[in-house]
Amino acid sequence: KGFLEEAAAAYRAAIAIEPSGLAEAHNNLGNVLKELGRAEEALACYQQALALKPDFAETVFNAAQLLRERGRLAEAAEAFRNLLAVRPDMADAHYELGNALKGMGDAAGALASYTRALEANPDYAEARWAAAMSQVPMIAEDDAAAARSRSASPSRRRCSMVLTLVVFARGRS
Repeated sequence: KGFLEEAAAAYRAAIAIEPSGLAEAHNNLGNVLKELGRAEEALACYQQALALKPDFAETVFNAAQLLRERGRLAEAAEAFRNLLAVRPDMADAHYELGNALKGMGDAAGALASYTRALEANPDYAEARWAAAMSQVPMIAEDDAAAARSRSASPSRRRCSMVLTLVVFARGRS
């Protein structure tokens, strides 16, 4: 923590010299404070950075991600959507929006966001895994409906679900 405290002091010193022109310093101070577990101070730094540079995508992302981590999911989702309105190709923002929506219980919205993340970056392993895992409840519901309409064995339904996950995780669905 000593190194992080030193970094925070250095960013504060830079901000004191030029308080109205260093959005990057406010953003970086926010990142350091986040690492130190001082979330509310970090959010305040992100807000200051955005006051200086409203289109600072990195700061919007950092603030939205911290809001999601703090359980402020609706605020995070709104921030990610606002960011994606101007940076629709930002795979990380789609992925994090998916995580926020998943936390809010919106499985279909989460899957759509993970899918957009993969469209922006087909090699995004975390998004591929999240997309596959977000389908487990949907697959289970489909299997339950299928079981009610036909007499499929439970092991056959489990195999079907696992195979669907594997195929999706490999990017073939």
